[in-house]
Amino acid sequence: MHVQQGDPGSGRILYLDGWRALAIGGVIIDHFGTSRGINLGRLGVELFFVLSGRLMAQILFVERSALRPFYYRRFSRVWPTMATLIVVLILLSWLLHKPLIDRFEVISALTYTYNYASFAHRTGMIDHLWSLCVEEHTYLFLGMLALVARRFPRCLWPVLLTVIFANVIDGAFSTFRLNQDYYAAFWRTDVRMGSILMGTAAFMLKRQGVFQVSGNWPLAIGLFGLILNANFVPDPVKYSIGSACLALAVANVDNATLAVKKLLSGRAVVWVGLLSFSLYIWQQPFAELWPHSLVLRIPRLAGAFACAIASYYFIERPARRWLNAHPPRWARNKPLEMLARSAGARADPKTS
Repeated sequence: MHVQQGDPGSGRILYLDGWRALAIGGVIIDHFGTSRGINLGRLGVELFFVLSGRLMAQILFVERSALRPFYYRRFSRVWPTMATLIVVLILLSWLLHKPLIDRFEVISALTYTYNYASFAHRTGMIDHLWSLCVEEHTYLFLGMLALVARRFPRCLWPVLLTVIFANVIDGAFSTFRLNQDYYAAFWRTDVRMGSILMGTAAFMLKRQGVFQVSGNWPLAIGLFGLILNANFVPDPVKYSIGSACLALAVANVDNATLAVKKLLSGRAVVWVGLLSFSLYIWQQPFAELWPHSLVLRIPRLAGAFACAIASYYFIERPARRWLNAHPPRWARNKPLEMLARSAGARADPKTS
């Protein structure tokens, strides 16, 4: 089946764009419609997280990307679109004489600290940026882990599993002992990073043949993870066993039935997946505007899609291409490869 999409050499896998479409679809339904029995918005974020973990495993531990270019691409991938949103909100605040965003939020958003700063102050317009903060913090950690694992391959699994376990325990303690709600406990990187790391671990387990399933099993495991995200399931269970199931599902989606991959690779589904980042960025302000008005629900959703389409084609994609084509000198270095060569040999393929 044809799986490439986009520019030559981009290596896009269509059914992973389909997975992104499922993730953003959950967020959109929750913010502009209604969901009963399960919070589709939170589930959508979780689908994004485990997919990020899978992709970072591929980039850092399989393709062995150099650390500096990796960081440059991760941060430059997010920053232009996010900064554009913030500038638009600042201009609208000035034009409407209404504080849609303030200085504190601007600083915390641009420094990727909003998921902690929001505990002190938040207005709702950029609440969704908490998840980007968790992702960027996790990329920092995974890059450092990759650096160490190039030199000491055997440390990869002990460190990865220990941090995941610590994140899960932290979330359980915050929920059951400190009685913190979802926002106080599961917006924090020290808790939610575990979801992304599960995606990394699941993909590595699949690569090493430790846990590799095919046929209908990826779908069955994913559905079980979906069930574990039901509202009646405690949050620490959602974001431990439930996230592990979603991570194993996306790690093994390559081996799923042709019907599943075709469903995730439909033209419209893939297009929504391509828009998913811009759509995630721009949907939040529209969701916050007159959220209880049924009459304005469709116009608000249409506005979010219009901004997302314009953002993708005129900001996100051009900025990504330009930044990738003109990296600063420091981002052209390949210290991880040099470190691997100085160590005398490549790491064992089973651990890299």
